[in-house]
Amino acid sequence: MTKSELVAKQIREMQRLIESQDKEVSDMLKRHDLHREKNTAAYWEQRREKQLAELKKRHVMERDQLKGIHDEEYHDLAIIHSINRDAEITEKAEKNTLNRNLEERNHKEELEREKTLLEKVREMVKRKFKTKNREPEM
Repeated sequence: MTKSELVAKQIREMQRLIESQDKEVSDMLKRHDLHREKNTAAYWEQRREKQLAELKKRHVMERDQLKGIHDEEYHDLAIIHSINRDAEITEKAEKNTLNRNLEERNHKEELEREKTLLEKVREMVKRKFKTKNREPEM
């Protein structure tokens, strides 16, 4: 056989294969159409059940996605709450420390004022005694 004869033979085989596949597909479609025509209610019921099953699957997937998103948001909010709580505790501790430092400073200033006042009183007393001692007695 020559090369062109082999090619022609392969082309004929391919055409037969395509024709047989076309016939099988058309026969299958005819059987399907006949079955559908005979069992119209069953066909539509089956189709509705498939659609309902697909819808349920989609709803489950969407619910799971939403649950995952909700869980992530809840976790993030818990972290934020924890950070805020820690910040409040730290802020209160800092305020308490500042108040204590302020009270200590005020107490020291008060002690200094009392000390200064006491020194002034001593000075006045000393001056008074000095002036009394200087006055001639009569």
